[in-house]
Amino acid sequence: MNPKTTPLFPHPENLHDRLTADLDAWSSCQFAGIQPGISNDEYFEMRQCPACQSTVLRRCSKSHAQKVISSEYAMLSRTQELLR
Repeated sequence: MNPKTTPLFPHPENLHDRLTADLDAWSSCQFAGIQPGISNDEYFEMRQCPACQSTVLRRCSKSHAQKVISSEYAMLSRTQELLR
């Protein structure tokens, strides 16, 4: 990046690396989905960076991906029930 260029959404250096390394910090970020990798057994959990709103990926197992999706689905189902 050009040193004279100011980032549109400045945030602390290596924030994305720190988010993916800290499970508590990672879990507090807004869930953005699961993305398959190149191989059949490769998955990435996607979350939004709270500072710049970009999507950050973190490698995960298939079982973890299923747990996260189930949790998100349960929350959305409860919310939908409240709106009926």
